[in-house]
Amino acid sequence: MHKHSPTQIHPIEPHQIRSDLLIAGLTWWKRSAGRICRHDERLNELFPSLQICADNGHDWPPPVLCVGPDSDFARLFGSEFVNDMAGTANSVHDSLGYLQVKQSRQPVIEQVKSRPVTVGADKIWLSYERLIVPGSLSSKRELYLVLNKIERVLREVGGAEDQFGF
Repeated sequence: MHKHSPTQIHPIEPHQIRSDLLIAGLTWWKRSAGRICRHDERLNELFPSLQICADNGHDWPPPVLCVGPDSDFARLFGSEFVNDMAGTANSVHDSLGYLQVKQSRQPVIEQVKSRPVTVGADKIWLSYERLIVPGSLSSKRELYLVLNKIERVLREVGGAEDQFGF
């Protein structure tokens, strides 16, 4: 991939999901309709892997509130990088799935091939499945709950590329 390559996002159907984590997330959403309750055991099991974004009505794309410590992003990039994501916004191109969820109030499942992410001296491209579901708190605050399952990582170190699975 070229360093200026845009993120490529393609919708996928529920029967095309390869990740057990995303299947569990979609199953939770279908059962709960996205209502977030702290006594929900299935949600509590998913929580360490969730990325949560806020729909605060005036910031778009929706800012990231937190990234779970057991998420693939946290495991790949480390807790410092993930903590820096909190309070940041997704790029406009990357947020089209969020807009679909906002308008339809239905889950969106996507296959994502990222633009390069710089980590230290390395450039990293990811290929991953993403599930975005609408969620709401009892306070009526609207959220986006996101599960990502990284499938491939391409790392460029000093001009040489190295590809490995995740």
